[in-house]
Amino acid sequence: DDLEDAIVDILESIAAGDTSKTLSVRDDHLAALILGLEDAEKLDDVGATLETELDQTSDSESFDRSEIMRLAIRAGLEEAAPEVVETARDAYGRHAANSF
Repeated sequence: DDLEDAIVDILESIAAGDTSKTLSVRDDHLAALILGLEDAEKLDDVGATLETELDQTSDSESFDRSEIMRLAIRAGLEEAAPEVVETARDAYGRHAANSF
């Protein structure tokens, strides 16, 4: 699968330090929402809800903006494109096996 191969290659590049693992999003409305959640001290509530939606748990009871965006993107992809998420999981497994 081309997507799986691309993800494995990029994971290797990230691990080698050749590719950044940081993403940027430019969106006025999304920025206002995330910053508003932070100002209203709602990041933790939303983070816990997103983790529940994704059947994930973390040791942290505190969420930052980056964590909220990471979880929200994952939840959106799980809902809208589950086959893409499954391909990514396969790629993560392949990368881990290659790194062993």
